[in-house]
Amino acid sequence: MRLSKSFVAAVMFSAAIGFAQTCHVDSTKTTAPATGVEKTKQLKPQTLCPVMGGKINKKVYADYEGKRVYFCCKGCIPEFNKDPAKYMKKLEEMGQAAETIPTLKPQTTCPVMAGQPIDKSLSVDYKGKRIYVCCEDCLAKLKKNPEKYLKKLHKMGQEAETIKIGPEQAGKDTVQGK
Repeated sequence: MRLSKSFVAAVMFSAAIGFAQTCHVDSTKTTAPATGVEKTKQLKPQTLCPVMGGKINKKVYADYEGKRVYFCCKGCIPEFNKDPAKYMKKLEEMGQAAETIPTLKPQTTCPVMAGQPIDKSLSVDYKGKRIYVCCEDCLAKLKKNPEKYLKKLHKMGQEAETIKIGPEQAGKDTVQGK
């Protein structure tokens, strides 16, 4: 009886060691043995440059496959562009995630008086975009600083209409109004 208990214990111990050696451990995923459910490790927002490892500058970035990757300096962008998949993987290995680029919706509201519906007869064409406003007062403000209101529109989650510019219009911004 004593021999069989020792034998069973030795077999179970050997089986446990053999099982542990055949398991592959991925640091980003864990599997619950009873359920077989895979859990993904939570990645933190990006704080480090995937190329040089320095602190990121939110004004220096490249967009790749719906993600915005930040860098410490402009010199890192060409290096990233040589092999973006490599650096995306490196970010993940660092426990960090690139920011998802928000999808902008077509413009429906005035960027000057946020929330007001646009009047499609009132607009400014600026850098290949047609920015609409709600009234003549807003049109005057938009004319003075179209860049400001284009940025404001993006912050509102909206995209100005893209327009085709012919060679005769290149470099010229136009205003439409009553």
